[in-house]
Amino acid sequence: MTFGSNLVQFATTPSRFGWRWDAFVQPKLIDPTQIAQKIQTSASAGTVVQGFYGELVTQQHTVPMIALGHGEPGSSVEIISGRAPLAADEVALGRSTLRLLHSDVGGLIEAETPLGGRTLRVVGVGVFARFTSYQASEPTGLGVGAAVTLEGLTYLGQSSDDGGPFFLVSDGFADASDRERLGRQLFAGDDSRGVVRGVQRPVDVRGYAEMRRMPLVLVAVLGVLVLAALAHGLTSSTRQRRRDLAVLGAIGFTPGQLQRTVLVQTAVISIIGSVIAAPIGVLSGRWAWHSTARWLGISETTEYPAIQLVALLCAVAALSMTIAVVIGRHVVKGSLASTLMAE
Repeated sequence: MTFGSNLVQFATTPSRFGWRWDAFVQPKLIDPTQIAQKIQTSASAGTVVQGFYGELVTQQHTVPMIALGHGEPGSSVEIISGRAPLAADEVALGRSTLRLLHSDVGGLIEAETPLGGRTLRVVGVGVFARFTSYQASEPTGLGVGAAVTLEGLTYLGQSSDDGGPFFLVSDGFADASDRERLGRQLFAGDDSRGVVRGVQRPVDVRGYAEMRRMPLVLVAVLGVLVLAALAHGLTSSTRQRRRDLAVLGAIGFTPGQLQRTVLVQTAVISIIGSVIAAPIGVLSGRWAWHSTARWLGISETTEYPAIQLVALLCAVAALSMTIAVVIGRHVVKGSLASTLMAE
């Protein structure tokens, strides 16, 4: 449940996979300055960050790159370690890209540019949503990508004409109707002039979104198996101790007391099982999620579904007691005398 809950949050919370904005605006064949002015004058517009596409070529690898803003707050990708780039010679890389380049925060990489070699300092680890200049180009995604400032793009000998501009808008265009309205204001609804989109999900996120419920379904299946094992164990132990229960009935135990004996046995098994299994399960889920997050290149922050866990344990306890009541009634209905005579 711990792993499944974090997987659901990752697949449904844009900030977990690197998307920090409300709208993505990509003009086509229109002066970006005019578009920026129109966005800023919109009644609902908040923070607007201009960006450009580029490529980071280093160590015989080509990494998709974006240049965002001038280092001001909110003009960078989601940073999970270190800090965002502020100077022209600074870069934030995805975790998978860092592994590919055998580097880390604080390290130096040599970039190949039209101006010759350029040295970049890695200042942060970022999580990248999907950014691609055109449909067939290689996109950024989760742990894959590089981010620099707009000055960094010039430092690397690249220009806005290489990949085209785009704008990221925050605080004001959170739903589809707002984005449609902005699209009509900017491009008169003509997709050939530009587009306005919402959350840009990486390809990996789309796959995980389709299977995000599977771990929780597995929890339900395992829960049924646990209850079946408990019912089988109680039935077997009750049959083995049928003589003891018969003796208790012979010396004066009422049917209610015999049922409560079975209930106490079930409660002890459930409590001991929960005390042992719940911490182990949570820690196992945390370890599994950390491993998955590290592999995906996202933040390893783990959310613990305390309410759901407590509800699950209460449900297991209630169903266990129900099973115990059924078995206890079966014991009481049996003939105590015939059991003792058989002995």
